[in-house]
Amino acid sequence: MAETHETISFAGNDTELAARLRNAFQSRSWSLSIGGTTRQIVRILQESRNGRERLGTESEWHWVKDFFTPLVLEIDYVDPESTEIVRDIKRLYGAIPVIVIGSNVDLAALSVARMDGADALFRKSDLDLDRLCDAVGDAVARVGRWRKLLDQFDQKAAVV
Repeated sequence: MAETHETISFAGNDTELAARLRNAFQSRSWSLSIGGTTRQIVRILQESRNGRERLGTESEWHWVKDFFTPLVLEIDYVDPESTEIVRDIKRLYGAIPVIVIGSNVDLAALSVARMDGADALFRKSDLDLDRLCDAVGDAVARVGRWRKLLDQFDQKAAVV
């Protein structure tokens, strides 16, 4: 097995989908972290944000390294609460890349997901894993650029 270089977080209920993602990601040296349901992910992000207004403390840099990863969400757009998930995540941490694998996706769901900040949206019924992995790869690259930039600020702050 290849050495893991990145962790991708997944929130959803479909264990078969999670297994498919894990297999596809392993071939790209990514690991899949199962984070529970979409609501549990929002709750975890809210708790991690409590009392933190800006980066700069040691615990914040630890958070960036551990939690600032691309996030793949399984969402059923029939559930009215689901349409709020991406918005809730982006409101908490706007820079986290969010990729949605949706059930019951129609034009309205697509519009809502994109307006709320989803980086990509895929239909679960005809999921193309290669296209999904391309989107995740773009998100991994973006997170890498953010981490590099944040590390530069951290190093400059240590010098001062």
